[in-house]
Amino acid sequence: MEDAVHFEAEGLLKQYTAIEKKWEDAKVELKAHILNLLETDLPALYQLLYRIDIDEKKARLAFGEDSATIATNLVELILQRILQKAKSRVAYRQGK
Repeated sequence: MEDAVHFEAEGLLKQYTAIEKKWEDAKVELKAHILNLLETDLPALYQLLYRIDIDEKKARLAFGEDSATIATNLVELILQRILQKAKSRVAYRQGK
């Protein structure tokens, strides 16, 4: 019995580690994309933020520092918004 619990816990830890790695990889990719937009196509970046529905006040606060810091701030806002939308969808489905 104890071996089965240990085996299951180990499996869950591996899954969590894989998800965490994918999350970090996504952050790196998204940051590179945002940095590129900051340097080459600022209107496209604004359009992206609008389409994802990032709060304008929060987005404005993300700007004003160096490009790397702006990109990091925007990545966090984007990922937070994506998670917020996912939670809303799950809550809506459970409410039906």
